[in-house]
Amino acid sequence: MAKNNIIKIILLFFSLFIKTIKSQSKPEIKNLALNVQTKGSLDDNSYHFYKLTLNLTDSNNSKILILRVDEDKSNESGYNSQYYFSDPDLYVSQVNEYPKNEETSTWYCNEFGNDIVAISKENINSYNNTFYISVYCKKKCNYILNSYMDVSYK
Repeated sequence: MAKNNIIKIILLFFSLFIKTIKSQSKPEIKNLALNVQTKGSLDDNSYHFYKLTLNLTDSNNSKILILRVDEDKSNESGYNSQYYFSDPDLYVSQVNEYPKNEETSTWYCNEFGNDIVAISKENINSYNNTFYISVYCKKKCNYILNSYMDVSYK
């Protein structure tokens, strides 16, 4: 009987250990591609994380990286008018894999409406051509994230 109790206690501790490990795991970072629209849906106070690695060729060496997030109001995204003005925000870093605010980001835009971050060619040609991007929604939202190269930003 004592052996059975010991086994039960060990199993209980093991299951608690596994739950703790799972709760401490990092969120998924999805790969992002240039010139491809990425759609997502977020619950209240949630983030999606992305990683964009640029292949620096002569053709895009003198261009600016543009990242833009817009609210997705299309029917295919399951748009619901109650989420109108949900206002997704954009945070970008070359160092922090999980940029979540102004302090943990190198570039960010958290203005009301469409958010755009333009990263100059000087920063693209720096020591690192990988960018970590997060989209944040304070209220439940559907969004479209775009990334592309341009010769200028206006």
